[in-house]
Amino acid sequence: AKRDDGKKEPTSGREEAKRSYAGPNAPLDLSGLEKDPAHFGKAIRNIIPGYVDSMSKSTLVSAFEKEQARQAKGAENIFKETDAYLVTRRPTEEDIARIKSEPVVPLSLEGGRQSGLTDAEAAMLMQADAAERKGDFEKAKRLRETVAKHVVDIAERADALAKWSEENRVQYERPAGYWHNAVLNTIESSGHTIGSAIRSGAAWALGGPVAGLVMSFVNTGMEAESEAGQALHRLIEKGEKSPEEMRKAVEAARGRNVALLSLTNPLGDWLLFGTGKIASSVAKAIPGKTILAKTMREAVQRIFPFVASGAPEAVEEMGQTYITSLATGDPLKENELRDSAVQGFLGRFIYGGV
Repeated sequence: AKRDDGKKEPTSGREEAKRSYAGPNAPLDLSGLEKDPAHFGKAIRNIIPGYVDSMSKSTLVSAFEKEQARQAKGAENIFKETDAYLVTRRPTEEDIARIKSEPVVPLSLEGGRQSGLTDAEAAMLMQADAAERKGDFEKAKRLRETVAKHVVDIAERADALAKWSEENRVQYERPAGYWHNAVLNTIESSGHTIGSAIRSGAAWALGGPVAGLVMSFVNTGMEAESEAGQALHRLIEKGEKSPEEMRKAVEAARGRNVALLSLTNPLGDWLLFGTGKIASSVAKAIPGKTILAKTMREAVQRIFPFVASGAPEAVEEMGQTYITSLATGDPLKENELRDSAVQGFLGRFIYGGV
């Protein structure tokens, strides 16, 4: 600042220091630089959208199977004819007699559960079937529409989850390097891995091998349902199969996944959580007092469980890829099984790290 006589006002040392620190040059513009050039931050941000997308496919399976059960001959009886009667005319005595004479496969609560229905939904369909045979088509239609609304609600929830996942997924150009891509894919698809690791790790820590084994089978059911959802989503995209053919393909995919995961999940969890003493024994057997020997002992003790448990995980991912291929009819791509094995092995380090 200047005084009236043209001379500068004296400045404090703090102000001088501030001016000197700022310097005469304009600040550098770093806006064009990529803050996450390796894309690991983007991959981490995509974990939740990826997990939500998987949930949407599992939810889609639930809606699809409920709808198939709702429309099955034994559970549905003559719903389409009933609908037409209510719209066009009242059913005659001959109509009612024909309906009553139709052979029907009774729906039980257990049969409903196997078809993906809740007990309440199965009971409503049973009541609708009984109402039809008494000629009370209004009641039958009302009961079936209640179950239909449940299906629509679940289908809309699946759509909402899929939409949220798509809107919140970070898009970026994939890198050219194979291993770089493999790590990014592993991170993005680790939502289920992290959830399973938390459940299994807690079970092993609190309840030991027995609780851990039980939790492995819980994870098996959840993962098999997710894999069935992936297969169904692909079948719907292709649009080549009838609903009944899709239902059978989804059931087959689920059953094969349950069989595979019932072996690989408990084995992988035991190798990761239950082999600490074995790893310690192997580490102690390494002789020497040098830095190299100590490093090798530490590496064996800490890394062995991860590497050992990665083998069944790699086999599991290969098997799941093949099972999905069988269900959808899509031929396996070149090196697809290898890529699945690599991703499964790398995912085990995330699983154990959690």
